[in-house]
Amino acid sequence: MLRLVCLFLIQSDETDYYCNNNPAGPLTEPLRQRICPRVLDDETDDSALLSPWSFPPACVRSNNTLAESSKLCTYTTSNFRGEHGMSIVTKPVIAAGLSTMLQHPEIPWLEKQRGFPFLADERDLYEIKSLPGKGFGVVAKSEIPKDTVIMLELPYVVKISKSTPWDHQGGALGLMRQAAKQLPQRDQDRLLRMARQEKGYILTDIFQTNSFSISVEGVPHAALYPVIARVNHECRPNCITRFSSQTLAMEVVAHRDIQPGEEITISYIPLNMQSQQRLQKIQSWGFNCSCSFCADERKLAESDRRRDGIEAIIHGLRQPINMSREIVSLAITRLEEMAEEEGLSSQMGDILYLVADACLSADNFQLAREVGEKALKIQKRYAGVDNERSYDVMRLLEIVGALEHRT
Repeated sequence: MLRLVCLFLIQSDETDYYCNNNPAGPLTEPLRQRICPRVLDDETDDSALLSPWSFPPACVRSNNTLAESSKLCTYTTSNFRGEHGMSIVTKPVIAAGLSTMLQHPEIPWLEKQRGFPFLADERDLYEIKSLPGKGFGVVAKSEIPKDTVIMLELPYVVKISKSTPWDHQGGALGLMRQAAKQLPQRDQDRLLRMARQEKGYILTDIFQTNSFSISVEGVPHAALYPVIARVNHECRPNCITRFSSQTLAMEVVAHRDIQPGEEITISYIPLNMQSQQRLQKIQSWGFNCSCSFCADERKLAESDRRRDGIEAIIHGLRQPINMSREIVSLAITRLEEMAEEEGLSSQMGDILYLVADACLSADNFQLAREVGEKALKIQKRYAGVDNERSYDVMRLLEIVGALEHRT
């Protein structure tokens, strides 16, 4: 059972760096007043700034000295909320914002907002086993109802997605080695048991084979979740993943009822892609999709037609002549029907976000607010209350509110 535990941070009066992150919570200070711990790197001479990290950071400089942050560093905590260690390879300013969240996540507030705890189902719901033609996979041991949190896991290693400025002379690769080396031995062993393609440096290979895209302080990163990585891909999966930017927790949630003996699946790519886009993306990772959905050409053609239809409806709403309450209502009803047929109901928040944006572009602020509020409710359920997709809708609603107030 994984339960996230709230820890509390006592900050020094000397912290004077303004923080650009977006922490959740009712007592959060306005952005202009928010202060983060001082930036910690390999030249910092104050041991009091080390917490919550277990080792002084190792850093390399960028080959672009004009970059906003010329250093990339490895930070490690040996005890990430009582579960295991975690290392992150990132910029010092990102680590500074992350350090506050690591020690003082507002978990009770997040749980209240989402309406349920950060807790996976306690029952023995699945097993990891060898599957013909797939290697290992995850199979349901009993019936799993829709919306069940099947897995909840914290990352072992996280790295910034774009590390090109630090790739010269093996700098970024050296930090990755350090990130793995500083983890407790049991966590290193866990990483080495993850699937890989036997290409290049072992940790790079493991990342390319298993990592999930996440957002840390609003910046794209990749992360390793060893248990969740055992869940195989399906273009029309029976589960979704839900990421919390304030806890770094990843959940696997049943998108429909799952029967005993049925394989548990997720999509490795955005669910709203067309079949050719999905194929190209999957092939870029070195394998072809062999899921049951892609094996049926007729189903693929029908799916692409529905997805074209969804895109056409949204595009049509961007024509001012179509921006009446009746037309928007009919369009949303049709979009909901098509999304359900296509297995995209978890993406309905993204679809309604685009509809709300079309209403905003047409200066129909009331409709934009109504559709945006509906989109936000769906995003909080499927993406998470502190996910970037939810934040996008919140920002749109803030713009709508400001424009309504102005008029």
